[in-house]
Amino acid sequence: MLRSQGSAPAAQGDQLSAVGDGLRTGDRSTAVLELDTDVGFLDVSEGTELRIRRLEMTADGGRITYLALPQGQGRTRLRRFTHQGSEFKIETPAGMTGVRGTEFGVSVQEDGKTSIATLTGAVDTTAAGTTVAVPAGFQNLMQPGEPPTEPVPLRDDPVYSTSDSFFLK
Repeated sequence: MLRSQGSAPAAQGDQLSAVGDGLRTGDRSTAVLELDTDVGFLDVSEGTELRIRRLEMTADGGRITYLALPQGQGRTRLRRFTHQGSEFKIETPAGMTGVRGTEFGVSVQEDGKTSIATLTGAVDTTAAGTTVAVPAGFQNLMQPGEPPTEPVPLRDDPVYSTSDSFFLK
């Protein structure tokens, strides 16, 4: 568990509740994080680091959550938001991914190359001033400093993943 004042081993029930809080998984370790108030879950694979970038409440009671994922893999399982102002986004070195009720995976390689796979719903990927929609059953890539690629049908392809398609399972 990463905090602004240091780090400590994580235990079941721990909460990441402030900007800067985060999690780093080691070899053969994973985590399942419950997001906000029952909006969904984020499955985190081994060798992943993530931090909270933004946490806010909207005027209509919605929640805005931005996470930074500089390396590793995560798979979200989110229900549709009940508040119009709610947002959930994951920032990687290559760009930003935003959703409104979906299941998708994010994989970030050491060089920052990011692959997105959308299982249900739809995801927007944004980088270099360009936004590309990735519908269910499709995936795309983002390279640091470049716009996202056009989506292609989901497939177990090493170009789109860093380790045995964690997010396609």
